[in-house]
This record gives sequence, structure tokens and C-alpha cells, in this order.
Amino acid sequence: MNLSHLVSVLLALGGGMTSVAHAAPPDERPVATFVRAPEHGQLDLEAVLSRNEYRTVERTEQYTENVPYEIQVPYSHAVTETLPEYQCRPGPNGQNQCETIWVTRTRNETRYRTETRYRPETRTRTVLARVFERQWGTPVRVVFPAESILLDGERERVSLQLTGSAADPRAEVRVESEIFSYAVTSQSRQAGEWRIELRSAPRWSSEELGAKSISVQGIVTLPSGARALRLDDRGMLGRLITDRQITLIDAATGAELQRTRQSPADRNPRIDLLLNPSVPTDRDVIVRIDTSRTGTSVQNGSISFTTQTRLYAQLDASPFNDPKAVLVMAIQGVGTDARLVLRDDSPALPEVKTTYLV
Repeated sequence: MNLSHLVSVLLALGGGMTSVAHAAPPDERPVATFVRAPEHGQLDLEAVLSRNEYRTVERTEQYTENVPYEIQVPYSHAVTETLPEYQCRPGPNGQNQCETIWVTRTRNETRYRTETRYRPETRTRTVLARVFERQWGTPVRVVFPAESILLDGERERVSLQLTGSAADPRAEVRVESEIFSYAVTSQSRQAGEWRIELRSAPRWSSEELGAKSISVQGIVTLPSGARALRLDDRGMLGRLITDRQITLIDAATGAELQRTRQSPADRNPRIDLLLNPSVPTDRDVIVRIDTSRTGTSVQNGSISFTTQTRLYAQLDASPFNDPKAVLVMAIQGVGTDARLVLRDDSPALPEVKTTYLV
């Protein structure tokens, strides 16, 4: 019987099976990811999602197992014995002289020891096998609204995931964007594909882009030696125009020390505002930031807010480093009621917290 005839017989015995056992299942694609960009011109995204299904079957298989068994193996063992032996020898008067003497002799005897050996045996067992059953899925189309066309440099990440069942395949969509927030307006099966239509909304809320988005880090010295007020603005996002006015005020007198207006074009969240030499370091300064943001990515199209931060004066630390400033005056009471009385002659300032470790 040649090979082609053997294959024909096996297929006939298999009841008309059209797939060969143990063949690799087809590739599946339950998830699809796209990067949406203006150069792609994509208001519609299409993908074919699929998932493989498997069933568990029992099958018998033969395997070889080394089975132990015991045998008796002969070996030679030397035995030394001392036994009495009666011996005679001719005497001087022609008569034999006989006596019993002890003689030591060695002899070999056969003994047996038990050894465990192994022999291969073919056995049969039942195992569970994962067998490819079928593949199901659906074409998917995601329709974006016309107003969601992206501009140069903007990107959105779109993920599709197959859901539902073989009888009713569906898909879910998730969009990661810094510009728009999307919601599903309708989804249904049309012309053999699962169609998802989206509507867009501004991505950021007034709370997210409000006062909490700006933080004053303090006054820093730049590598050039100049002093700068450092800010972090997490609202420097796409489709958003930010205008801010930064005013520095003397906390003691209320006098305006510096006023700067900014309309940054880049999205760098780190801002270093150069300070005028007249801004003191030995007095508290109030930093007031009046901010307005406008653009399609913020709810209601615009937001305005004001933040104020107090920067404390850079104190001279030398009065606080004097070990003679803290004196032990007395110990009052005894036992658990005893108290240590100290006198601290260092300056008492509300912004300085002192901790004593005794």
C-alpha cells in the first residue's frame, strides 16, 4: 500500500473529515489596535476580528514506562573454616601415630542477592486534549464624527475587542485621546458587519484643567545664575490655548513686585519665569496666577481661574544652628511625673517648626 492510498483510507475512516489531526489552528485576532493620525485621513476604521474555539476530548495514548522487578543474582563467596581433622603418620617403631588437629581451609560457595532492575513496558492511558472546534468573528467598522478630524501632530489610539458569541458576534471600541472624549451613539449589524458610530465631546473637564492643574514649585537658581519662579502646568495640552498673568506681591506691604503675561505656544509643562532683581529673598512673596484656557478640548470651550501661593522668605539659618540657644533649666518632679524644663533662645517664627530629641 503506497502513501497516497494510506491517506485516502484514513480520511475515509474519519467520516469525511476535511482537516488533518494536530494541524495548527488558524490565526485569530480578537483584538485590533490602530493609531489614528491626520495623514491617514481615517474617519472610518475597519477590521476583521476573530476568535478560535476549542473543545476538550478524551483520547487514549500509549506510553513507555520503566517497571521495576527483582531477580536473584548468584555470586561466589569465600568461606574460611577451621575444622578438626584426624591425621596419621608412620612412627619410629613401624606403627602409625595418629592425632586430631585443627585445620583451616577456604572454600567458595554460591550465594544469591536480590537486585532491582527495570524493563520498558508499553501501557495505555486516557488524556484530555484541546482540539480546535471552529473560528467565529465579524467585520467591524467604527465611524468617527466629522468634527473629530485630527490636525498635524495629533494622534489617537483606537482599540477594538471582539465580544458576544458565535451566534451574535459584536465588538467594543476604546479610544485614547488628549483631544476628544468619545461615546457610542449607535451600534448594530449592517450588511454583515458590526457598525459602531461615535460622537465626540471635549476631552477635559473644568476641574481637570482648573486650579489643580498648576502648581508653584518655588524659586530656583538656573545654571546661568539667574533666579526664576518655577511652575508646573499640566494643562499644556493639544487644541488648547493658555493665557496666564503671573503677579508677584510683597506679602507684608501688598506692593506689586513683578507682573508677567504669558501665552506659550509649546506644550512644555515646566515654566521658569525669570525674576527681576528687585524681588526680595528675605521677605514673603505672594504668587498670584490668573489663567484662562480656550479650545475645543475643554468643556464649554473655555475656563478661567486664579490661584495664589505664598512663598516664604529664605531665612538665615545661623540663629537656629547655635547649640547654646537651647538650655536645660531644671528637672521638676520625680518618677513618671518628672519634666525637663528647657529654654530656647532661637527666633520664634511661625514658619519654623522645632522638634526636640532628648
